[in-house]
Amino acid sequence: MHKPLQYFSDVNEKHPLVLPIIFFILGIIIASYGWLAGGLSFSVLIASMLFLTFGILRKWRYNLIFICIIFFLLGAILSTQKTEPPLPNNHIRKVIENMAGVATKEDNPLGIAIEGVLYSAPERFPDKTRLYVDAEKGVAKNKIIPVSGKILITVGSPLVNVKYGDRVRFIAKLRIPRNFGNPGEFDYAGYLARQGIYVTGYIENERWIAVLRSEQKWALRGTIEQIRDRIRGFIDNSGVDNPSIIKALIIGEQGEIPGEIKESFISTGTAHILAISGLHIVIIAFVSYWIGLQLFRLSERLMLVFNIRKLAALSSIIPILLYGAIAGYPVSTQRAVIMVLVFIVAVLIDREKGFYNTLAAAAFAILILSPLAIYDISFQLSFASVLAIIYLVPKLQLFWKDNNEDALVSTPSRSLQFTLRCFKNYFLNPLAVSVAASIGTAPFVAYHFHRVSLIGILANLIIIPLMGFMAVPIALISSVISFFNTPLAEICLKLSDIFIKVSVWIVEFFAKLPYSSLFTTTPTILESVLFYLLLICVVEYKRDRIFRYALPLVMLTLGSNYLFWHYRLNYNPNLKVTFISVGQGDSALVEFPYGKRMLIDGGGFYSDDFDVGERIIAPFLWKNKIENVDYIALSHPQADHMKGLRFIAERFNVKEFLWNGDIG
Repeated sequence: MHKPLQYFSDVNEKHPLVLPIIFFILGIIIASYGWLAGGLSFSVLIASMLFLTFGILRKWRYNLIFICIIFFLLGAILSTQKTEPPLPNNHIRKVIENMAGVATKEDNPLGIAIEGVLYSAPERFPDKTRLYVDAEKGVAKNKIIPVSGKILITVGSPLVNVKYGDRVRFIAKLRIPRNFGNPGEFDYAGYLARQGIYVTGYIENERWIAVLRSEQKWALRGTIEQIRDRIRGFIDNSGVDNPSIIKALIIGEQGEIPGEIKESFISTGTAHILAISGLHIVIIAFVSYWIGLQLFRLSERLMLVFNIRKLAALSSIIPILLYGAIAGYPVSTQRAVIMVLVFIVAVLIDREKGFYNTLAAAAFAILILSPLAIYDISFQLSFASVLAIIYLVPKLQLFWKDNNEDALVSTPSRSLQFTLRCFKNYFLNPLAVSVAASIGTAPFVAYHFHRVSLIGILANLIIIPLMGFMAVPIALISSVISFFNTPLAEICLKLSDIFIKVSVWIVEFFAKLPYSSLFTTTPTILESVLFYLLLICVVEYKRDRIFRYALPLVMLTLGSNYLFWHYRLNYNPNLKVTFISVGQGDSALVEFPYGKRMLIDGGGFYSDDFDVGERIIAPFLWKNKIENVDYIALSHPQADHMKGLRFIAERFNVKEFLWNGDIG
């Protein structure tokens, strides 16, 4: 057998799910860009399955090729179905598109009132509320128009008294979500489309919403929302200092967290702890497993009859499902629960050491239900961090394993041996996990957030135990107790609040340190691939000569990439002017020959909800590898020309500000 095929065959023998799932993911990605025809993919899929069946009967050695082709085509077909799903003629998006000219009206672009049911709990913020409505009727000129489709409604008030399952009627400014069209910007329209939302709307205040009645199509979901409402009220009335953070950790509502606290968590690389994700589910699973294990050890009969480790793993499923339900089962939490449940199943069937297979199975379970989840930040960060931990932690532990064991043998003092073991178990091993997760997710963090935290490894080492292993379990227990004994529950919640207060203080301290985080340009796909190749070559340098040969080649390619961008930015003799799409206002980037740059106007909106400089112009500059702007020019001081300039002035080392002296 040829060496490359032999290599893939060896990998498949050790980890039989990994290669097929990789090809499954490739099929999803390639098809999502429209590079494969759905009908052709289905035809080739059938042919490949026939060849595979024939190959199994004949015991071909090349069956792996057909298995990978089948998974590739399966991913492509599922992706094609989700990328451009057929919409019914009465879909609210088509209704808007068909009403030519009406969408320009200022009072109501659609011209009709909408009636529908809230299919998800409202998202509440200090100054607004988001409603997720499943539209059913449109009312125009006393005529009822049947419509369908999901609508995301933003209400300019936090005082909207609606809940999951309410049938509502409202008049809103409806529109089809579109991106601004600049390189580097967040694909907001695609993000909504992956949730099945193709129309958004705005309502000035709650007076334009009428609650007709409550209709809960799913009794279980309605019960869960009632429990969440009860917990929300308990937290709000408990008198703790950080109710917004506790609500984020327990019921998944982040909207009320103060902006300055969010910024501190972001700059220290610990913002992930505020959003219920795989980390929280893993922590709940671990704590539940440990408690169950200690309880089962109290019974000698159970220890004799059952494998109590498996029994403890099985018992942890209930707290995981309970936590997911209390969190409201948002998409990110659903994926995290699926991921952890797959790992628990692996433990129950004695496959817990096959980490790569288990991770591949978890990815397949998630993507088969939602193929385009591959583009969601939460999915990427969760799997990148877990994969990095699985791969890197054993390698990092080798640095201190031998020395630590030698030190233990040569140390006569039992107290010193205990200290060394504690240092290894409670500092070095968590440090390895933090380092591995930070390295593994670095390209994704830089790509999506244009930011790298230099203090993140140390901050996570402290904050994850404080908030993850202490604050979250205690707050969750207090939420359960609140249904039976409110005073006791408040005591527990205030204990959780103490850990949160300490965590916030530490995070704010780290955030104030110089260079706690750095803004970075957007890495290209090539640069991200080279980063991971460099990492693998360094880690596996002594294992095989192929890595020793590849390392200089990877470094040479990285160096060439740097020189390419350096020349393009600083030695390009051409003059280039780019007009940036910023909505109603204006903004243009002038790139002079040999590296000088001027930004003329920065766009902006009269509302402070959306910072054009941070959300549009800066990502555009970072996408083009621009870190410095020499000049900022303001044509006239109106909000739609100047509000986007502040962020640029703060982050891009601006040397001169040009202004005609007009004060409006």
